[in-house]
Amino acid sequence: MPNEKLCAGCLRDNEENIAETWCSNCSELVCKFCAKVHRRFDPLHTIVQLNDVSENNFSLIETSKYCGTHSDQKSVLFCSQHDQSICDLCLSGDHANCKLIVSIERAAKGAKEGTAAEDLEKRLKDIVTMARTSLKEVKTNADSLLKQKSDILQMVSTVRKEIEKRLDELEQDITTEIEKQYNTCQQRVTEQERVMEKQEKELMDRNADINSLKKCTNDIQFFQTIKTLDVSTHQYETEMTTKITRISLEYEPNKEIPKLIAALKSFGIVRISETDLELHHIPDKMQQSQVQVKNTKDTKSNGRTGHWSGFYKQHNRQHPFALDIVFMEGNVTGEGIDQIGKFTITGTCDVSSRRIQFRKQYKGAHSVNYSGQLSQDGCKMEGQYNIGGSSDKFTMTFVPAYHAVSGHWTGFYNQNGNRYAFELDITFEGDKVSGEGDDGIGKFSINGDWISSSGKIQFCKQYHDKHSVDYSGQLSCDGRSMKGKYNVSGFSDNFTMTVVSL
Repeated sequence: MPNEKLCAGCLRDNEENIAETWCSNCSELVCKFCAKVHRRFDPLHTIVQLNDVSENNFSLIETSKYCGTHSDQKSVLFCSQHDQSICDLCLSGDHANCKLIVSIERAAKGAKEGTAAEDLEKRLKDIVTMARTSLKEVKTNADSLLKQKSDILQMVSTVRKEIEKRLDELEQDITTEIEKQYNTCQQRVTEQERVMEKQEKELMDRNADINSLKKCTNDIQFFQTIKTLDVSTHQYETEMTTKITRISLEYEPNKEIPKLIAALKSFGIVRISETDLELHHIPDKMQQSQVQVKNTKDTKSNGRTGHWSGFYKQHNRQHPFALDIVFMEGNVTGEGIDQIGKFTITGTCDVSSRRIQFRKQYKGAHSVNYSGQLSQDGCKMEGQYNIGGSSDKFTMTFVPAYHAVSGHWTGFYNQNGNRYAFELDITFEGDKVSGEGDDGIGKFSINGDWISSSGKIQFCKQYHDKHSVDYSGQLSCDGRSMKGKYNVSGFSDNFTMTVVSL
């Protein structure tokens, strides 16, 4: 939408008048005068005040006008086969062989009265609820990070204190040992000192005795005494040179201490871990708006995302289980339950070989390794599981979730090599199906049943005041198409039907 909100009709006449309203039928801005004219059209055009239309509304309306394949061409047709709005150029391209193509006006008939917008609003509300839950989880995560930081710092401090405490204990032990050894050495040194002092006194006394003997002995007595003292003096001389011990205190550090210091590179490692939050699951909604129906098959792993059921064999008995699996970019995740309890699975699926491997982890209990082969259509897998060296077989099957769409349907039936078209309005209520329609034979009504678990459908097509035809077929998972066989008076052939509007 341009900044200057000018009337589109006036601009075509080279006039510039301020637009005050919006025409929903023409999808353009109109001025006060042109609004009066639009209100006089038959059927009446809906005029909306600009204040009631957001800038985003204008952008969406403008974007939706054009073909998704040819961006410069407006969408004027609708392909029911591909559930897609297309332009004229598409008829000679991707949709050249499509048979169920109607005008966009016809496809859009009754769209506002249908459940498309209501369903989309509910889905958006569910997503908003999930977004708010996610935001709450993120804010909670921020608070928990602050607490985790505080806890880690406290743990580091505690580790340091434990180390310091142990070092203090070791220091006290070595201090006590040093004191003990020192006292032992001191006692020995003191004893040596006492002995040496005694010897010193004895020697000094003998030296004094020699001087005294000179005065009181004759030569013979003196000589004999000297010789006696010479022997004892020799003993003193020997003891003085051989029995003197120098005592020292020595310290040899523990050889493991340098290794311990070298090994102690840090207090620890701080990591960032990421865990997917388990948010409330938003169930898949039936896409009642006219958009491309998404495939549940992941092209990177060839597996069907959705609900699976199966069994594993143990001691010649089959043990059933059920789980929801997501195939994404070659990875396999999911959660389920069996007779043991709830579990989660994580693993991989190889796109080329279709080999699948995953670990089945019971909550708060043991785990089981699974290895198997995915079928060509991605709807079945078989293989072996292994737990504690014990191995046996398992089988799993994809369980489609079938829907049924009430609305205007078109289709054809084959007969004698020719194709005959028909239209009808179908209503699904519970497990019942009914409707009214018309074909080349005449008007008719249908009544029958369908099974939501398998998508099987059967009904009787009763022409007014004429014969009846039995139909039996299969609904697609999204409930927007069906195909099967009809039978009339023993003759049978194929039919196909697709919903074109709600």
